Amino acid sequence: MNYTRAISKVKIAWYVTGHGFGHATRTIALVREILEKDPKIEILIFSQKKQLNFIIKSLSKFKNRVFSKVNSRDIGLHLKSFDEPDVEKMETNLNDYLSYVNETTINEATILKEFEAQFIVSDCVPHAFVAANTLGIKSLLLTNFTWIKMYEGILRKEQTQLRQMYNLADYFIQLTPFQEKIDLFPYTKRGFYCRDFSKEKALEIRKRLLANHENIVYFGMGMSVEYSNDFKKFFDNNKKTAFIVPSSFPKISNNCYSIPIDETESQNFVMAADYVITKAGWSTVAESLIAGKPMVVLNRKNIPEDITTIGYLKTLGIQSISLNKVLNSSVSENSFKQVNISEDKEILSDILYVIRNA
Repeated sequence: MNYTRAISKVKIAWYVTGHGFGHATRTIALVREILEKDPKIEILIFSQKKQLNFIIKSLSKFKNRVFSKVNSRDIGLHLKSFDEPDVEKMETNLNDYLSYVNETTINEATILKEFEAQFIVSDCVPHAFVAANTLGIKSLLLTNFTWIKMYEGILRKEQTQLRQMYNLADYFIQLTPFQEKIDLFPYTKRGFYCRDFSKEKALEIRKRLLANHENIVYFGMGMSVEYSNDFKKFFDNNKKTAFIVPSSFPKISNNCYSIPIDETESQNFVMAADYVITKAGWSTVAESLIAGKPMVVLNRKNIPEDITTIGYLKTLGIQSISLNKVLNSSVSENSFKQVNISEDKEILSDILYVIRNA
């Protein structure tokens, strides 16, 4: 890759975990704003292949200022079912990550040096801070959780190793509802944000779906849920409702509408919905709250991130419900709660400030 640019350019490396697509979408939201506000900034993004392809496609407007590199090592959440972690696979993943982290850091430090990176942002890949420390450049941890929390109960001595990596960060932005004890200063607490909505596109989606249905539900179950006959029964029992589902969902009922696989702006489908039923993924929750959509969240009692987010949402009056209970009810039986919150625009100023003063 040729990264040669004028000296006046500000070059940022941005690590994005491959844990689902929520971290990718919230990265896209910020990077779009940053590149719009400062034409001198160029960004090299590290992520897993699927997420990286999605990010680069979403940032095609800035193709001459955005570069990409596949991050070959990452930590992840592995599931046996919708709400049951695959502990064995997670332990294997973690051991593999830690076994090769020094080699990974050396390889990526070489790439970062070639790119002439001046600052690193990580959401929330731990070894990014080791790379920054190796190169003597400043770094920012931006996240609503760390992998220390997500591997709670699985970690033993590895917890110390992960904590040491995170502690190398120079700045820390805690996204609501971060609830971990981590000794990182200075830190700033910030709220929810998301990609901009297109009201025009949302209205187009509504017009199309309401031609044959009375209302629309955005059903945010994630891309890795295993589908069964229970889903078909649920859709068939709610024929007056159009259900917007992930692109991975099979066409099992006439009122089931998958988001197109090449679609990058899924937030417009959230805006188009009358109601939202979703797992407690940070980005979908953020989009639903900012769009002011009546919602319920699906319980995943064994996922630390979800437990924290659901606990926060309950303080807003938003109820949680099991997936099984949803699939054995009608849409009208669910207790949807509408909450309007404003997007936290200060986070953009925070990031630009630390970049410019690094």
